[in-house]
Amino acid sequence: MPQSNKTRIDRRRHLLLKAKTTNTDLTPEEYFIWSQIGDGIKLRDLIPVCPWPAKETLEKIESLISKTSAEWSNPSRVSSSSEYKKSNVVLSPDIQKQLNEDEKDPELQDLDRNFRIEILKKYLEPENLNPYEILEIRSKVSPQELKEQYLALSKKFHPDRFFRKKLGPYKPKLDSVFTRIQKAYGLLKNPIEREALDRTMALHTEKAEKKSPRKILKLDKNTEKIGKAEHHYKTGLELEKKLDFVGAFNLFVMASQIDSKREVYKTALDRVRPRVNKEKAIRLLESVKKSLEITGPTEELFAELEKAVDLDSSLSEAQFLLARFIIDLSFTERFRDAKEMLLRAKTTHSKSADANYYLARVLIGLKDNKGATKELKEGLQKDPNHPLSNKLLEKLKNL
Repeated sequence: MPQSNKTRIDRRRHLLLKAKTTNTDLTPEEYFIWSQIGDGIKLRDLIPVCPWPAKETLEKIESLISKTSAEWSNPSRVSSSSEYKKSNVVLSPDIQKQLNEDEKDPELQDLDRNFRIEILKKYLEPENLNPYEILEIRSKVSPQELKEQYLALSKKFHPDRFFRKKLGPYKPKLDSVFTRIQKAYGLLKNPIEREALDRTMALHTEKAEKKSPRKILKLDKNTEKIGKAEHHYKTGLELEKKLDFVGAFNLFVMASQIDSKREVYKTALDRVRPRVNKEKAIRLLESVKKSLEITGPTEELFAELEKAVDLDSSLSEAQFLLARFIIDLSFTERFRDAKEMLLRAKTTHSKSADANYYLARVLIGLKDNKGATKELKEGLQKDPNHPLSNKLLEKLKNL
């Protein structure tokens, strides 16, 4: 007999879901669920925040998993008390009331607050939970996994752990919890009783499904926007960690376009924009250098170099090459710009005479032959055999 959705929900309600970085081939509904999962959420906490019936939500979750956008994590693990410190789970009024009363009893302060919460949550679980739910385990676990989970829960909630300690109102609750755990394991460890339970549960859920026609709900546009924007943003963060700044930038842009008021998207854009501009500038520079070997300096390549410098003014090699283009293309109206670029290039090309040579050519164009002579001599001190510098210096001496 096929397993029903209701059965799967019942048996997975304690499992933890984690989001994964994926492609963007998700439906709006899947985007929303993905944004709610984050670093981890239990199925029982996720279903109430989704605007669909439980079984339809489970179908969408399974679709996410099939697209490698989410995964089940540590299905047999017993919940750690530290979860209550890390999560934003809202406690029920009954639990909160008991915790408030605990504040008046100094003896209970020695009993960890998070563990008290776990006792109360376990004690207040519905009476009609099946043994799998009581043990917080999947129905398909092996006998060995079942035993390990029982031992973990038994160790955690065994009353003997608190021998001679005053537990106040928690003593009868702890006894009740431990008894339920023992009874659940006692049934499931018996193969015949476990098989009978599985058949009964499957039969009941199948009948319930026939009485409950499926309702198809769609997300409202605002919720859809939130889910899709968050998906783009979180995927962008993963790409940023991998140093894929262009990919991250594009996803942050998409998130900002969907929800322009969310400041965290703008902050992410501002953070990666300089890195993206630098990468684009470097790619432009490399492209120009390759084309230069074939065509020599052209106005088209000059325009590409200007874009590179605009994107990243700290890219000294692009500035140096741009200054050379200004000279070679005789853009005399830009000679002063070339002079400033070459003065900066001298600091980054301190061991080469090239910057001094081209700066000398600019100074000649600006009618400063004395300054040009000085630059050439300085360059020849670095490289006495620099042919272009020697030739130009000789030319200046003959003027």
